[in-house]
Amino acid sequence: MDLLVWQAQATAAAEHLVKGQAISFSGRFEPRGYTTSAGENRVALELHGVDIEYGPKPRGDRNAEPPRASTGEAEPDDIPF
Repeated sequence: MDLLVWQAQATAAAEHLVKGQAISFSGRFEPRGYTTSAGENRVALELHGVDIEYGPKPRGDRNAEPPRASTGEAEPDDIPF
């Protein structure tokens, strides 16, 4: 099965997805018929009208979480108790 995304959606996926990142997607299946070089008729399934949800990035990825701007105040995770 091929997952087809185009234009802005393809650009966003290329910029934000990393190897090993979980994603979920939905859309409609469309069969596409083709003939192999040996003359056999085959059908491929393509997913069109795709909606992609980005999951968490794998641990150890340098780009897993973008840096947060500091306000000078302690963040809840920085409080030592």
